[in-house]
Amino acid sequence: MICQGLTGLAMSNCVLCFVLVSVVLLSACQSSAPVTQVPVEERGGITQPPGPYPESSTPETGGQYPGPYDRPVPEPVRPEEPPAPSMDPAIEAIAADAEAYMAQQQWKKSIETAEHGLRLDRRNARFYQILGESYRQLGDIPQAQRFARQAQRYCRTDCRGTQRLVESLNMQ
Repeated sequence: MICQGLTGLAMSNCVLCFVLVSVVLLSACQSSAPVTQVPVEERGGITQPPGPYPESSTPETGGQYPGPYDRPVPEPVRPEEPPAPSMDPAIEAIAADAEAYMAQQQWKKSIETAEHGLRLDRRNARFYQILGESYRQLGDIPQAQRFARQAQRYCRTDCRGTQRLVESLNMQ
């Protein structure tokens, strides 16, 4: 040991120095960098980092320094009619099968088939409409109304069938 051969006060001073040097060396190995804070200034009621900002002559800022909230927010662009989802041939076949079961008044089979279709395409209004009509025919009006609402939600192009279902369930 470093302090070997020392006695009394010299020994305790040597141990204390050794501990302090060890702590200093270990703190130098610390992995995180020191955090520096950037000073901020108040300009026009908005807290901003300091720096030269160009004067703005726009009426919105009144000659003040521009801040992140001084700019007008643009209106979101909404397409007039969203594009119709492309119909996968497999999904089209499932929908046709479910409608065929409905034509044969096999309501439970049409429900099973439409539910299978929804597992493949969750936003397909046609499957929700088939489910709503099938549950209506089985007399489960609350369930029919839930599916009719979903059909309304996802209907994008020709919604006449969905509208007829909603009207037959006395929903608005």
